[in-house]
Amino acid sequence: MVDEVSRSLEKMKFCCNQSYLFKNKGQAFIIAFAQFIVIIFTEILNVLIIIITNTPLEVVMNFVAIIIISQIDDYVYASI
Repeated sequence: MVDEVSRSLEKMKFCCNQSYLFKNKGQAFIIAFAQFIVIIFTEILNVLIIIITNTPLEVVMNFVAIIIISQIDDYVYASI
């Protein structure tokens, strides 16, 4: 997850420094910022699920489900 956080921060920095490359620089920044927020939220959710669940199997199942769901933002950002 550290790689994804650093990539999203680099994308936000790129949007600010090369704003002339975008038609709507605010929209590009918001998408990169949303990706950052999703990553942080996913990590918080993972910790909460580990604390709440009772069996190791439930932990693994929930972890895999969250990882799959969290990869959706990568596809959205790549399509733009």
